[in-house]
Amino acid sequence: MTVRIQIDPMPAIREWLRGQMPGPWIRDSLPTNWNPTTGPAGLIISDDGGPAEYPVRTKHTVRITAWGNDKPTVRALAAEAAGRLVAGRPPGIVHTSKSAGAVLDARDPGTGAHLASVLITSQARMKDLP
Repeated sequence: MTVRIQIDPMPAIREWLRGQMPGPWIRDSLPTNWNPTTGPAGLIISDDGGPAEYPVRTKHTVRITAWGNDKPTVRALAAEAAGRLVAGRPPGIVHTSKSAGAVLDARDPGTGAHLASVLITSQARMKDLP
């Protein structure tokens, strides 16, 4: 009997986006001691979860959040990353929905940074348990 398990597609999505957008930092969390006055704008790519359809695929709500020191820059950065993800196909991703959330912006009270986020649904294939 073959057992299929979920994968974490976020590392592959981050790495793929780094190749598509070589300017900003792209990570899973803020760099240590980062604040908008000392560092350039960047992106955090996170997985907000979704359903699994065993043994085939998982659906992931990919949250793209841009951080920086001004609203127009972070909104443009989030929009570009979303557009590239919808148009491309990172390794391990079998489908990305063409329907995405609109870019939302906010302000982080801890760092004073401007934020802009967008949600996109992607699907990843499950893999065989080794």
